[in-house]
Amino acid sequence: MPPVTMPLSATVHPKIIQLHEYWRTKAPAPRRLPSRRHIDPTEISRLLDNIWLLDVVGAVDGEARRFRFRLIGDAMHRKGIPGRPGTFIDQFFDQGLADPGLADLHAVVDTGLPSWSRGKPVLRHKHEIFALERIILPLAADGKTIDILLCLTVFYRSDGEEF
Repeated sequence: MPPVTMPLSATVHPKIIQLHEYWRTKAPAPRRLPSRRHIDPTEISRLLDNIWLLDVVGAVDGEARRFRFRLIGDAMHRKGIPGRPGTFIDQFFDQGLADPGLADLHAVVDTGLPSWSRGKPVLRHKHEIFALERIILPLAADGKTIDILLCLTVFYRSDGEEF
């Protein structure tokens, strides 16, 4: 699956646009997705605070697909995200593996296409967070089978300002 250009509007946060453009340039060949090894943290150092990585695990031999935190940027910790590297994101949702809040993650794995959203948080964060904006980008070690999700979240107060 080739990395595609999402229809990102002018109102999308510049960090999200920057990460999306960076990801698109990292495809190793036509019709191939970039892998974790193609992502160089030194090239996106200003974004690292807001980046989080999820390992895609399961979905083989009848196991349910799950998403395990691999890395969580400092902004995520400061905003109260409950996860830590090694924990599964579904354990923080009321309905666990079946929670609709995981739908975007599954959709990215199923389609190989990025997902962008802005709205109310679906996980419990600090009460000052009025809204967040997020992008989820697929990574694949073999260029096709998605094994990691590269994500970035920006947090907003009720006045619309980032914090």
